[in-house]
Amino acid sequence: MNQKIGIWIDQSKASLVSVIEKDASMRTIPSQISMKIREDGEGKDFGRFGHQYLDQQKKVENKRMQQKHDFIKNVLEELKDAQEFVVLGPAEMKTELRKTIEKDKNLLSKLKSVENAEKMTDNQLVAWVKDYFKE
Repeated sequence: MNQKIGIWIDQSKASLVSVIEKDASMRTIPSQISMKIREDGEGKDFGRFGHQYLDQQKKVENKRMQQKHDFIKNVLEELKDAQEFVVLGPAEMKTELRKTIEKDKNLLSKLKSVENAEKMTDNQLVAWVKDYFKE
């Protein structure tokens, strides 16, 4: 089975278009990355212990990084059966995904390209991926 996948990714979701011969199917993986600055139940933006101040920013940033890692891991799970794939998207998530792929030689050999792309409708994305893999 010659499965080719196009992945459109940003911080809110990843849309995967799988092309097998001339048939295409689409699957969406929602992201759990929260962009909320303050957590419910937080008091001040800092805590005070003696002459030290504790900033909540580091805690929020660590949580966001873990959410990004989990999101990318979920996307990579979908690529294990792919023959080849292309990554496209508007911002930093495609770069984060590419950096993670570069650490895995097996996946890196399947990666064809990382492309810049703005928001697309589902039909536009399916057409773009079919056109990209057209032989």
